[in-house]
Amino acid sequence: DEAAWLHGLLESGLPVLLSCLDDENVETRGLSCAALSHVLRQLGAARLTETNTRALYPELLKRLDDASDSVRLKVCTPLVDFLHAVRYSSNYADGANFDRTNFQYLLRGLLVHLDDASAEIQQAVLAVLEEAVAVEGGHHLGDAPFGVVVQRRGGADGGQPPPASASGPRSE
Repeated sequence: DEAAWLHGLLESGLPVLLSCLDDENVETRGLSCAALSHVLRQLGAARLTETNTRALYPELLKRLDDASDSVRLKVCTPLVDFLHAVRYSSNYADGANFDRTNFQYLLRGLLVHLDDASAEIQQAVLAVLEEAVAVEGGHHLGDAPFGVVVQRRGGADGGQPPPASASGPRSE
């Protein structure tokens, strides 16, 4: 089966795919997003290890700062696929491959892009955040600025995007 075959190649192939995300050529970066998206969909949560998740998400987040808007949009797809492939646990649990600390880092990395100059990128990042709420269940995300995403997912705001100020002050 393809998932088992991909899992066997993941340890040697993941570093190559991640390095391609940082390639000088914009087309290579975009194709790497598509390849990672496919791999994540095929692997699913059963075969993605904690080591894999810790290597993947920071590199995907970096592409949200890419010089190319097309790459910034394309990386949102593997980010959603990544969220579908994690087994999240807010506390350490056997079988989990993504913990609360890493999850919060991912969320912070996404939130800063809600006030992006491009409305298209804002919407793509918001869609990723909505998937993150689904993974986490919204239990710990009720505080602003996460509450905006929780409300939007529930339809409480009539489907309108959050105002730019909803992302709150940035803290580095």
